[in-house]
Amino acid sequence: MERRTEVAQMLGNWKSCKIQKWREDQWKRNEKERRKRLANRKQNVVYLAPRLTTIREGREEHALAWAAQIYLGLFYDIKNIPDARERLVSKTNEEIADAFICGFFRYAESPNIPKKDAIIENWLKGRISSGPHFLLGLSVFLRHSSGMNIPEESLPNCIGVVAISLGFHNEVPGYDETLASWMLQEIRRNPTVVKSVLREMWILGAEKNGGELPGFYQISQDAESQRFIASLSADVLKAGINKNHIIVDKLVSVLLFHDQRTALSIGETELARNELSAKVRTIWSTALFVIDPGKYLDPWRTLMSGEDAALWNAIGLIRGARHEMRGDIMLTTAQRAEVVALIGKRFPNVDHPSRGWNGSQNPWDASEFIADQIRLIAADCSAEAGIQLERLEKDGSLASYHDLIRHHRAQYEKQQRESTFSFASPKKVAEAISNQAPATPNDLLSYIVDHLGALSREIARTQRERYRAYWNESGHNLTKPKHEEVCSGLLAEDLQNRVQAHSLIVTVEHHMIADKECDLVILLGTERLLPIEVKHHYNAELWTAWRTQLDRLYTRDAKAVGLGIYLILWSGETRGRMMPRIPNGLKRPSNAIGLCRALESLIPEEDRYRLRIVVVDISKP
Repeated sequence: MERRTEVAQMLGNWKSCKIQKWREDQWKRNEKERRKRLANRKQNVVYLAPRLTTIREGREEHALAWAAQIYLGLFYDIKNIPDARERLVSKTNEEIADAFICGFFRYAESPNIPKKDAIIENWLKGRISSGPHFLLGLSVFLRHSSGMNIPEESLPNCIGVVAISLGFHNEVPGYDETLASWMLQEIRRNPTVVKSVLREMWILGAEKNGGELPGFYQISQDAESQRFIASLSADVLKAGINKNHIIVDKLVSVLLFHDQRTALSIGETELARNELSAKVRTIWSTALFVIDPGKYLDPWRTLMSGEDAALWNAIGLIRGARHEMRGDIMLTTAQRAEVVALIGKRFPNVDHPSRGWNGSQNPWDASEFIADQIRLIAADCSAEAGIQLERLEKDGSLASYHDLIRHHRAQYEKQQRESTFSFASPKKVAEAISNQAPATPNDLLSYIVDHLGALSREIARTQRERYRAYWNESGHNLTKPKHEEVCSGLLAEDLQNRVQAHSLIVTVEHHMIADKECDLVILLGTERLLPIEVKHHYNAELWTAWRTQLDRLYTRDAKAVGLGIYLILWSGETRGRMMPRIPNGLKRPSNAIGLCRALESLIPEEDRYRLRIVVVDISKP
């Protein structure tokens, strides 16, 4: 303090600070725990030091099992030590820790390791957390990580313990992945041994252990093990397991992807049983329908008229499980149409609730499944897809899906046209260049946009005062613009006069897909059209109708090929004719040009070539 006078001045008469009691108590507890750990560590060293040789040789099972749990970080008081070896050192010392690690490697060579039958028995009883099980799994982990093989005589036992250890949480990085890698390696090296162990475990698991299949997920994820898992699945199903429908579904799905002939044979045998539950019977009936619809369609239809629970098992099998490298089952277009017809009439189309939900067997989940099947039908490029979509659209029991079916049918027809598209002939191109009939859909779009621009200038800037036709009048005074429907009719008339020489027809309230009517439509022959959605600038949907109406409802028509025009009638802002709330980031437009630019900025750049904005100025001079 003599050297730091400024500090002394700040401290004044302060001499000491009393430590609060809770801090003192906490320090005492920590100190007590520290001394206890040191005492335990000392006792451990005293006990283990004479046994270092047998520990290194992997023969001190009790001590090694205790140390394995420390190495894996399973005790609460060493979880904050990130390094596995340091965890051992904290409980013993460096020499003993190294001896334990050597013993972990050697343990798999011991004749006293847990045997396969005992491992399976303990697993069935839910007692898989015993020390020797941890120890044997750790031995496999370390040996595989170091490139060491497992002794042949220990292989079945190690396969059993690794299978039940997969997914087990511990503090060793990469532990689960390494064990899974070892099992997949052994499937390629010793498939018979692995299959023998897993077959026994899967059969017992399906019948007695709540439907567990140890190793199923890891094997199903490995592309090189698909033939193995198909063969194993067939063996387990042939054993007659039928109590757990979830297990049956998983194994049958594997066969549908990899061995349908075997699935057909087993399925015919299983369906002859009388004791099958409705769920298991549905799974097998659906599988046979998938494989041989000509023979098994009628029995499947009959079963599908049963309880809803059976329907969900059919849905689950067809939909597959993507997390197990199983996507949608391969069906013909006709089969998918049958699925839509039979299941769709039982589950009307409904949206997902806005507040969330539980489970995956809700009405909206069924609707999503049906929608996926409709989409897959439309994705088929064959003529059969068109026939089936037309059939489904006419099915009265699918009324709630008709809009969706029409939409996908329109997309299918668009794809069909695009696949057969041919460029315009030189003659047609020449006609388009010379301002005659448009040669392509994009030519038609550009052509109409140009004419609407010219029409807007004619309405606003010529002595004809054509703009007055778009207004209601009181004497010679303009009061307010006429309704959008009336203005659309006037636009149609004005536009028709400009384009009729090129065999174009302008229609009002044209019927489109989903029973909707578009304000204006330009028709070019019978196979091409261009929708135009018309709005006053003060319409409440000014900023969104280009998306929610024009693009969502009208450009989806197959004849529109995704093109459309959003036309706004600008009459000037005044009381009663103010634009709705301006979207964030936009400045309030003050004229027709500004409004056009604001609306264009809302359309994604990649869509601006096909969705065009036109603002027609009908405001008073």
